[in-house]
Amino acid sequence: LFGHVSSAGAINMVTRAPSDTFEGAVTADLGNDERRIGRFMVSGPVAQDAVAVRIAGLVRHADGTIEDRFFGGEVGEEDVWSLRATAAITPSDRLSIDLLLDGSSTETDHPSWIWRDAPDFPVSEQRQRDSLKQTTAGIGTTIAYDFDGATLTSVTSLRSLDLQNTTDNVDLLLDAGLPLAIDGNGFVTDVDEDIKFFFQELRLTSGENQEVSWQLGANYSEMDFETKFVDTLTTFGFPFEERRDATIDSRSYGLFGEATFPLSAPLGEGFDLTLGGRYSRVTKDADIDYSTNFGTSISDSDEKTWSAPTGRAALTYHWNDEVMSYATIARGWKPGGFQRYSANIAVTGEIDEPYDETTLWSYELGNKARFLGGRALLNAAAFYSRAKDEQVNAFDVTTFQLRIESADVESYGFEVEGQLLVTDDLTLRGGVGYTRATFTEDVPSAGIEEGSRVPNVPLWNATVSGVHRYPLSIAGWSAEWVSRLAYSYRAERQADLENEVTLDAYHLVDVTTGLELDSLSLRLYADNLFDEEYEVSGLRNINGRIGVTPGREREYGVVLEYYW
Repeated sequence: LFGHVSSAGAINMVTRAPSDTFEGAVTADLGNDERRIGRFMVSGPVAQDAVAVRIAGLVRHADGTIEDRFFGGEVGEEDVWSLRATAAITPSDRLSIDLLLDGSSTETDHPSWIWRDAPDFPVSEQRQRDSLKQTTAGIGTTIAYDFDGATLTSVTSLRSLDLQNTTDNVDLLLDAGLPLAIDGNGFVTDVDEDIKFFFQELRLTSGENQEVSWQLGANYSEMDFETKFVDTLTTFGFPFEERRDATIDSRSYGLFGEATFPLSAPLGEGFDLTLGGRYSRVTKDADIDYSTNFGTSISDSDEKTWSAPTGRAALTYHWNDEVMSYATIARGWKPGGFQRYSANIAVTGEIDEPYDETTLWSYELGNKARFLGGRALLNAAAFYSRAKDEQVNAFDVTTFQLRIESADVESYGFEVEGQLLVTDDLTLRGGVGYTRATFTEDVPSAGIEEGSRVPNVPLWNATVSGVHRYPLSIAGWSAEWVSRLAYSYRAERQADLENEVTLDAYHLVDVTTGLELDSLSLRLYADNLFDEEYEVSGLRNINGRIGVTPGREREYGVVLEYYW
């Protein structure tokens, strides 16, 4: 229940902390398509036992692999770098301070979509190459003070994101046979987004080994979103420019509490009950400016507040130290909001109506088990959820932009995952999941029909992997030859709300094998070993032609790593 507002829960990402001994690693990865990846990590104490630091970074380059039929050569080149530094400061046994600084950058000319029916697929036929550059930066601190019986934690973070994206719309969102799509004409969209996010939370939690575990807290956040959106339509050398500048600011507040009680008195040993609740309130205001190079200028603004109580209840039973069963019920919520691209303002002079808030009830039954002396794990869960006014992305064929629509959704399914240490040298892992997610109402404005499937949700997914370690002795050095084989499967799924575009099922196989010594490893790898062609997303344009984003081709290479 802590963190920012979310529907039916949140994932808490905890990165590896700085170590209390000096250690590090340097990795070089060389692969096909001029792929070059370098990584480093260094960690350890810098001021006796009071301060420890960890710094990690990555640089990646890969050439494009999609033929560019218009300009020649290939597109899809990617350049990435990221850097993360953390410091753990412990002035006393009761006080700890964690500091974080991170940044990243991604640049690529990978096309947003390519035609599925193009000869020699995948190829790009754009008259204006797509380009994307995204940079992020963040700073944060977590301060914890241990009282007798409770811990007070303060979490503060400030993050920013800048995105610059240019998209060609002639051949990707319009049919190539239209009169517009001829040499000399163009339809280009330029987007510049700037997001700043501030978060502050105070949380009081119970101490360790208490009969009742609990937490109380409050948080506040602000997000400032600015976008400059320009469509340029060039017809026989004459440009028509349409501009939409939007500023959407939001402020949110949250109060939450949760406790887990043993129920040994009424139900017997092994039963625990968890009860939690949260109240969230979010206010958003939007300012939209619309203009053209013909002198048209329109502005409008709006503000709206959403609030809701949420919570969850969970009953668990510990059969023994190795097996636990549970049942949960939760009410989730997401606030509504304003479209970042207001199509309506050019016609009526007013901002589009905000999309609705989402409310959700979810139910889950599950079991977690460890057996064979800890050599085997088996977890299983079945779930059912029903969302009112779920927020889904819809492609608007009149404006060629994504917009958020609301529709009721029902989903149910199950997940099973397991792990088995067959021998001391061989470990097997696997999992299978089934999810059926469908719309339960008609939404004509978005092309949604009752009973149609929610996009990008496969009915079935599965993974199987195995790791084998073969001990060796090389010139008196102890070593292992380590091999890993992984298989993943995703069933067919719909790509659009109208269920007009179906993405086929696909199977991927990844393999890695190599030598690992005490401080050195050399590995060979191949991802998507059989070079299967598959699609990760798709859309259907106004003329019925289908554009898709292809998945990764086969990647292979060698990795050399030195660590201490």
